[in-house]
Amino acid sequence: MQTQMHLGLMHFGEKDEESEPNLALPRHPIDLLAALEEKTRGNLSSEAQRLIETALTELRSRFVQFSG
Repeated sequence: MQTQMHLGLMHFGEKDEESEPNLALPRHPIDLLAALEEKTRGNLSSEAQRLIETALTELRSRFVQFSG
């Protein structure tokens, strides 16, 4: 959720108010999730592993989309 907020994908203000993406901040939560994936590889159920992999893929893709 932090990464989505930093990229401006989640809004908590007025409906018409758009937040600007802050590309310096989302990198840290993405890196933390990647470290979590690496450290828990082989120790999670296949469903939990897929959840982490899917989240990482989506967040990395959105980060590239906003930074490119």
